[in-house]
Amino acid sequence: MVRDTPCLREKVSDVKTARTTNTLDYKAFPGGHLTIAAAGSPGNLAALPIRFLLCDEIDKYPASSGTEGDPISLAFKRTATFWNRKVVLCCSPTIDGESRIAKAFGTSDQREFTVPCHACGSFQVLKWAQ
Repeated sequence: MVRDTPCLREKVSDVKTARTTNTLDYKAFPGGHLTIAAAGSPGNLAALPIRFLLCDEIDKYPASSGTEGDPISLAFKRTATFWNRKVVLCCSPTIDGESRIAKAFGTSDQREFTVPCHACGSFQVLKWAQ
């Protein structure tokens, strides 16, 4: 994405330079950085304070990150220092009764993303059939 998007390419240094601000798991840019950590690595999950936490494919995470416990709980604890934190959990639900994303959705306010209808302009939940 960085390589193919001119405005991002201007902000993130080339991975081939000697600078360490652009590696596979760390991207620095003016005003912030992006750190990518594996759910199975407790050291990575405890390394930094996190304001914006995005956990993708959470139903595929291991039950425990090493001997430290649930990786989502470990990562969520890293957001505690920020009053304005944002946590996003993503995944398609898997096994009923075992799905982490289904459990998380069940404890949420269960809002659904809506889009305006092209014909009448009223907002609706987007379905595959549409």
